[in-house]
Amino acid sequence: MAAAMPAEAFHTSFHTGISKPLHRDHLPTEPKSFRDLKGHLFEKEFREAMQVEMQAVERHGTWKPADRPTAHGKVLPLTWVFKYKFNT
Repeated sequence: MAAAMPAEAFHTSFHTGISKPLHRDHLPTEPKSFRDLKGHLFEKEFREAMQVEMQAVERHGTWKPADRPTAHGKVLPLTWVFKYKFNT
């Protein structure tokens, strides 16, 4: 005879199937800086998006890390802009 599933497992599975995405009016504010990202509700997703972006930039050869003493020209600062995407 099969073991019975705990009630909370069934409850979680049921609600997972019918959950709706958050409405844009109920989303937390977007992080204004990399420092604000820590502890954000969607920190994991924003960090994954950062990884994808950095891989694309490196793959296209438009950016490479350099030590400040050996850099030719002016070293530009890096600024991340975090935005929610809708209807993608």
